[in-house]
Amino acid sequence: MLAGLSFSAARGDRVKESGGLAADGATTEPATGSPFSVTRRLPDSIETRWATSIDGVVATSDSTVFVHRRELVVAVFAVSNPLAGSDAAVVIGVDATNGEERWRSLLGSPARDLSVVGVTDGIVVVERLAGSDRSILGIDAAEGRVVWERPPSQLDEHRLLPGVGLVVAVTPDPTAGAVFVDVLSGESVGAVSGTLFSSDGSGRWYVRQGNRVAELDLRTGWSPPTALGRYDLPHTAPIAVIDRRLVVPGQAGLIEIERDDEAAAAELPFVPDVDVLRAQRALIRFDPVANSEFVLTGGGSVFGATLGNIDVDLTWRVFGAVISSSPSDRGILLNVATDSGGVQRVVDGSTGQVITSVEMVPGARDALELLANGVLVKRSTESGFERVGFDLDGDERWVLEGESPIAIGDRLLVTSRADFGSAVLVASGDPL
Repeated sequence: MLAGLSFSAARGDRVKESGGLAADGATTEPATGSPFSVTRRLPDSIETRWATSIDGVVATSDSTVFVHRRELVVAVFAVSNPLAGSDAAVVIGVDATNGEERWRSLLGSPARDLSVVGVTDGIVVVERLAGSDRSILGIDAAEGRVVWERPPSQLDEHRLLPGVGLVVAVTPDPTAGAVFVDVLSGESVGAVSGTLFSSDGSGRWYVRQGNRVAELDLRTGWSPPTALGRYDLPHTAPIAVIDRRLVVPGQAGLIEIERDDEAAAAELPFVPDVDVLRAQRALIRFDPVANSEFVLTGGGSVFGATLGNIDVDLTWRVFGAVISSSPSDRGILLNVATDSGGVQRVVDGSTGQVITSVEMVPGARDALELLANGVLVKRSTESGFERVGFDLDGDERWVLEGESPIAIGDRLLVTSRADFGSAVLVASGDPL
């Protein structure tokens, strides 16, 4: 995430109605928004709002800072008091509106082995990452009390499912299934076999179970999965649920799988017909955008698409492959790699517009962050480093000097640094 970054703002190619390609820019209108609730947003201003000193702790490269909306800053620091133990770390809650410390919770793990999974329903979820100890615990966000702790598991990873009050524990073997934990009680409420692979952003999640797909409707809490469809493809083949419709790759389009196993599968052709998508196993990835809009990657290109009743309308094209994606105000942002990953471009998934490009060099990992309303990029300067905020139109909004670790909330940036036996948190962003 360090040196040698260069930027451009080229536009994406689009697929013409004739089936040819042109480099005259994306032409579709931006989507109205993502169905996902996205709270990490760039501010319009980087004016300093507050700075606070946290006594009795040490800020190191192992420290963690997490910003929940514009409400709470959660920081994990090593304890500087030797009587607390060399491996002791403290989780600290700070009021995001004024920088006042609310509470401290001392944990018997080093800072390097603690990670903040997220905050929801008044609970801060913290994960231990030490060896075979992958336990999680819930801390009251108002008072700092540990209200529950689950026993250590072997190699589970934990993720917060936004909007449904559940934490999911998954193993490194994605086919081994997942366990769902209620965030208020810490109790397991259900489990599924297979791979949790997609969501519609409104509380429905989708599980791949061998050659079947099931739907988990978690909008009102835990409920068992229901069958969505069955298909005959290798377990590595890409599949997608677009607007609650299960689709898989076909010969020259996508095949829609009906819920009724006896119903005939219908192939929806790509319009226009693109040669690179006709090759066997050309499709390698799907990324839902919103409603019937989605993005597909294959044949060395990325395409914007709309799933219709009789065909799949291809609306734009850029060259490369999607390596990551994130919800945005317009649907989705894509990190598209070209030149074997040497160049990464941030693309608006609803229009194909290239927002910015980054030339990657050794050590430049995590040089950009995809956010709801833009992109944060780290680049080198003659005197050090700076962060640059770009909006969804690719316009540079501001530059923040320095390379201190940074956490992003809702239009609020928080950095941390060491200061003689204490840690200093500095918040900047829009008025609070």
